[in-house]
Amino acid sequence: MIQDWERSNARCSGRTGAEAFTLTELAVVAGIVTLLLLAGMASVSEFCYKSRQLACTANLRQLGVAMSLYERSNDGRLPLGFVEYNPSKFISWDRLIDSYATTGSGQNHLMSCPSDTIAAKSGDPRRTYSMSRHDMGRGNWPPASENATGVGLWWAPRGKGHASVFNLNPTSSVPAVRMDEIPAPDRTMVLTEQAQSYNVEFSFSGATIDNPSEHLDTSAIQSSRYHGGKFNYLMVDGRVALLSPLETLGENDPAYDDPAATFQNVWLIRSE
Repeated sequence: MIQDWERSNARCSGRTGAEAFTLTELAVVAGIVTLLLLAGMASVSEFCYKSRQLACTANLRQLGVAMSLYERSNDGRLPLGFVEYNPSKFISWDRLIDSYATTGSGQNHLMSCPSDTIAAKSGDPRRTYSMSRHDMGRGNWPPASENATGVGLWWAPRGKGHASVFNLNPTSSVPAVRMDEIPAPDRTMVLTEQAQSYNVEFSFSGATIDNPSEHLDTSAIQSSRYHGGKFNYLMVDGRVALLSPLETLGENDPAYDDPAATFQNVWLIRSE
């Protein structure tokens, strides 16, 4: 009976007993199927990763439109990174442009990059994006092409480092960086990503960023899994670029990305 079943099975499979699948063949087939499944999973993962990066780029483009509308409505002045009028009154850049968002109903949904999965320590809504900070130091004010600083003014008159501001700009109660003071708006960054737990909406905490080391909390997210170790940068003219930290600092390293590329420091207000 068993022999009859084996002969019948061989006929159904189209193979004789000598041609029946061996354990080695089955293992090879199983290995191929596993590889195909893994390749499919990798493709899905790559698609999800790319879609998150593109969504982040779209967020910054819309924030750039809101910033442009703010600038046009405020005599060419860019939003401040953060300003403290007094101990009970302060405002951050995202609050300033909130009414200029393209949706017409606030830009809160634009504040978080899909790749930024870090929870806020305070429980407040997270904000992924930050302005490059302008420290308003004596050597960097008023804004000029030789300044070694960013465009997002951090103005706190009570702060120790800002006592000289009134002497530098006595005619204005609230200073500002103007569009006509930026020699290279296409190469000067205004917003970028700062995926940190302390970066929350409408707060001074995380409103500005000083350098690429503050981009990512690597204890919470691996750099290689966040846009592949790159970050989005919104330039003053509205262009968004996906760059590595080295590219934004002006280094030309043959071992990193495109060795023929001309890199420049997008963090500073300067043309060279």
